[in-house]
Amino acid sequence: MDSTQPLFGSQVRLLLAESVGNKVAVLDADCDPDALDRRRRGTLMCACPREFYSVLEFESHYASHHRLTCAQCHAAMPTERLLELHIAESHDPIFAARPVYECVVEGCPEHFASWADRKSHAVGAHRYPAGFSYFPRALLPNKHQVKTTKHSGVPRRVCFGRGSPVAWHRQRPPSTSRVAQDIDMKDIADALDT
Repeated sequence: MDSTQPLFGSQVRLLLAESVGNKVAVLDADCDPDALDRRRRGTLMCACPREFYSVLEFESHYASHHRLTCAQCHAAMPTERLLELHIAESHDPIFAARPVYECVVEGCPEHFASWADRKSHAVGAHRYPAGFSYFPRALLPNKHQVKTTKHSGVPRRVCFGRGSPVAWHRQRPPSTSRVAQDIDMKDIADALDT
């Protein structure tokens, strides 16, 4: 039987076993179904793309980086509870209107007004490490709200003529109100004294 043929029709894809190096690898149903197709010289290739020499390494990586990920921002969380909190706190408009932070420990009924209060509760009451990765170091604005003010050194208009060198289109001459003026140090000192 050819192990790469799907069983039970085209809807269900079940790969029985495939040799990886000198070992036989059987990947569970939750694992990346295309990993065996991306194998290369005895290694397993992940979609991210990383190479793994053993199935155990691959499954461990997949479970920690790809199984519990946010569908909107692709953030990976270690537990389902933290993924639920992330979705509620980062992508829920109701939470944005009235933020109430829940404890990160499942089953703890505590609620907090700020993430800093929640962090101090988790560190004090539940003995979480202060550097636990789910605790944000600072409240950063949403990446869609950040406006970049970086100006590129590349002009917006470029003309590539017929066989001629690159020609930069001339823009309007600067207005007279922005023309540079000579300033004496005496004028600056007088302005600072007043």
